[in-house]
Amino acid sequence: MLLSLAACSDPGGVGANVGREPLSGENPSETTVMAVPTSDTTEASLTGLDGQGQSWRFLVGNVSDNLDGRLTNNLEIEADGYVDIGGPSASNPFSNTSASELSASLRLVPTYRHGDTTATLDMELCDLQSSGVDMGRTRADESFATSNRIQSYSISPADLSAPLDQDTVTLDLPQSWIDNNASALKSDDDNLNGFKLAPTGSNTVIVGFQHGSATLRVTTNSDTADFGVQQSFTHIGETSGSTPTVSSPNQRLLLDGVGRGLAFNWTKSDKFAALTDSVVVSRAQIRASFDTGIYESNNTPSDFVRPSASDYRILATRRSGGPSCSTLDLSKLNDDTCVFPMEASEDPGDAQSDRGSTIDTFDRWLSGERPLDAFRLGIADRDQIPSGLDGTTRRGLPSTIPAVVKLDSVNVALTEL
Repeated sequence: MLLSLAACSDPGGVGANVGREPLSGENPSETTVMAVPTSDTTEASLTGLDGQGQSWRFLVGNVSDNLDGRLTNNLEIEADGYVDIGGPSASNPFSNTSASELSASLRLVPTYRHGDTTATLDMELCDLQSSGVDMGRTRADESFATSNRIQSYSISPADLSAPLDQDTVTLDLPQSWIDNNASALKSDDDNLNGFKLAPTGSNTVIVGFQHGSATLRVTTNSDTADFGVQQSFTHIGETSGSTPTVSSPNQRLLLDGVGRGLAFNWTKSDKFAALTDSVVVSRAQIRASFDTGIYESNNTPSDFVRPSASDYRILATRRSGGPSCSTLDLSKLNDDTCVFPMEASEDPGDAQSDRGSTIDTFDRWLSGERPLDAFRLGIADRDQIPSGLDGTTRRGLPSTIPAVVKLDSVNVALTEL
């Protein structure tokens, strides 16, 4: 990995988005420093949401992906979706209705797909054991207990053939489930336990369904009541016997959902240490480049879709007793971790931190004060380009997106006069 540094002698403008400009007639020079990967790191992504979030999604299915032969063995990924059902969107019209008159269905809009586009998605619906679960801050390696298996379903590829977010998949619930939940279905209260959607059989596709439009619809011949989803969550795990790696020694696999990222630092770089107290930082930008060939159509079978990364995140661990994230012009993830704002982009080939937000960290470091202990690069999938810097620091949508980072490509700008 590379860290490219850009610094100049004008001391004004620390933290400005464009950095300090060199004085008239001065020609800045750039120094490149190799960063040292410290370890492979896995930290399961936060894949739960409590509340509103139209574009949020939950995933279900299995996929096997070899990234066009770039891996030592196939990625084998499994996803289970969970939804917590709220009360009806309007006054419930069924308070005096017999359960035998009710019909119920779970209506889902697909917005994500990874895998075989000709495959059927086989899944089963199970009752959650409790209605008191908290999905909002749950990581992808966690799960929730279920009680009864309700029914199995097969969603054909024809039901997923329209452009994403333009289909509605309907899962009809059996009368036995309606009878067991009749009092909740006829109430204005939030008394339903929710569902787990789990893959069955030998699926070869993972499908994501939209959180904001997911609905439990209850009907009679004359009335309809919609119960919206108030929480959703996705459990994502690797099921392969051994962890796949990239065949090229100069590349590393990142994987969203399970949270496989790249940890790196410059503390063991002699060249970086030699710059300490010898340069003045005016600009700093951490960069990374990725092998985008894995997303190109000529490297992917015609009946296979592999979603590409739309954005990335760079996190860093605060040094004990060091400055706060806000002091460093960074966002706070928690008491120990800061997040670098990024330059907004939908290019899966590059990750670039915001220059103005990166200066202070390296200015302090090269002045002899190391404010951060470790860095971590991961994937953050988004449905649109963030409108501001804060948006680039937020977690991404649940996904199983892979990316291949080039180890000699990460760079930060120091323009040195």
